[in-house]
Amino acid sequence: MSRPIITNYTDLVSFVDDMLAFLKEHDPKFSVLKASQNLRKVSPTLVSLILKRKRRLTLDRVEEIAKLLQLTPHERTYMRDWVSSQEGIPPKAGKQGSSQIPETRRKIATSHILSDWVHVFVKDAFQLSAVSQNPEEIFAVLGSIASRKRIEQSIKFLTKYGYLRTTEKGHIIPETQLHSIDPKVPSAQIRKFHKAVLNNARDAIDQHNPDKRYANAMVVTLNESTYKKLTELIAEQAEQLQHFAEDLANGDQIYQLIINLSPTGGRRETK
Repeated sequence: MSRPIITNYTDLVSFVDDMLAFLKEHDPKFSVLKASQNLRKVSPTLVSLILKRKRRLTLDRVEEIAKLLQLTPHERTYMRDWVSSQEGIPPKAGKQGSSQIPETRRKIATSHILSDWVHVFVKDAFQLSAVSQNPEEIFAVLGSIASRKRIEQSIKFLTKYGYLRTTEKGHIIPETQLHSIDPKVPSAQIRKFHKAVLNNARDAIDQHNPDKRYANAMVVTLNESTYKKLTELIAEQAEQLQHFAEDLANGDQIYQLIINLSPTGGRRETK
């Protein structure tokens, strides 16, 4: 069973039900009883009533339901906006709302788009007006990271599966401003993508002047508790960055942003 994608659902209860099934399948030790022990406003009884549609998921319980379901910051925000719209609460300033499902310029994707990691760069290259209006420009934009043949194959893939579309004016643009993939989901494609962008970042240190790139690194010592707190902080900041990326107008250069926290030294673990 693949991880449920909340933006693919039109019924919130169905998403909750499928997410619980996913967690139980991928973690034999998971149970609603155990996971809700430290939650004040969520109990196994309440979850059962919600799944039976005898109780509604209310806004005051969204945060703890999100913890129970182990949602990402984006999924938590999406669920909060969804429940708010159902309760008739106006959306936050600067965001468009819906009577049922919140609108977003971001789509949570499966790892299918990463069958070749270059697909992400090709898709986003069409946000550049020069490339959108004249696709031939993409070979100059991405020539340093992929061959012409590979880029051509990527365009065919992205068009076939709806990641790219053609406007009435004949311009090619991404179907959605931003696609995000849960980095916690084990996937060989995600690992390949992460390795590729790390290699790109390494090369960029030599290829671009400091005024055209930004690099920062730090070394920290962590235990299990502080690691969890740090990853929660990074996840919150990543969510803010993704909101920022959703609203970007056409630029004139592709950038990649990496947030990476990795053990240094010690025993190797592969997952």
